[in-house]
Amino acid sequence: MSSTITSLWPRGRFDYESRKLRFGPVVHGEKPVAFYGGLPFIPIHLFVRGKPFRVLLDTAAGDLILCAAQAQGRVEVWPTGEQKIVRSGAGRRKVKRVFLSGISIGDDYWGQTAAYLLDGPVRCAGMDGILGPLSLGLKRLHLDGPAGRLSWER
Repeated sequence: MSSTITSLWPRGRFDYESRKLRFGPVVHGEKPVAFYGGLPFIPIHLFVRGKPFRVLLDTAAGDLILCAAQAQGRVEVWPTGEQKIVRSGAGRRKVKRVFLSGISIGDDYWGQTAAYLLDGPVRCAGMDGILGPLSLGLKRLHLDGPAGRLSWER
C-alpha cells in the first residue's frame, strides 16, 4: 500500500464488550492478519472450509452476510428456514439464515457459525460478502490502518 493511502487509515481498538472505540496505538495479539487497500472499506480474506471469500469488514455490523451467488456450489450450508430484512446503503434486502462450518481468518478458526445469504443481484464491488465482527463473537478488534493489519480478541 502506498504511504498516502495508508496514512488515511486510523489506528484504534473497537471494544464490543464495553461498547467503546479508542483511537491510538494498537497492540496486536500473536498473529495479526493483513488487509489490503480499498478505501473506504477494509477488505479481508475469510475461508469457509478452505474455500476463499473476499469480504468487507464492517465494524458496526453484527452478521456475516455472503452473496448467495458466490457461495452456491462452493460451500455447504445448512438452512434454518429463518429470514430477516437488512438495511444498507443499497436499501432493504431479505436475507436467509444458514449455518456454515469451518470459518477461518488467518490462523484463527470458528466451528459452526450462523450467517446469512443474500439472494438476487448484488453490487458487492467484487466482494463475496460482509463480515460483522459480532458474528464471530469477537470481544475486541484492533485495527492498524497504516500497517494494514488487524487482530482480535475472542
